[in-house]
Amino acid sequence: EYMTMMIGVVYAIVLGLAIAGVWEGRSAAQESVRLEAQALHEVQSRSSVYPVEVRDRIRADVDAYVAHV
Repeated sequence: EYMTMMIGVVYAIVLGLAIAGVWEGRSAAQESVRLEAQALHEVQSRSSVYPVEVRDRIRADVDAYVAHV
């Protein structure tokens, strides 16, 4: 019975560490996506200072990038 409890404790610790690792990776990916979306929004917003042809090209490129990713 002692061996079963030890195996259960070790399993719980390993499972907890695995879940924590996955959660941390998910949080890092979520932060990366947020930063990239913010940068794309800023590029598109700042394109308003350019002439219409350039602005339309920048916005089309941003839209194409977003569709690709």
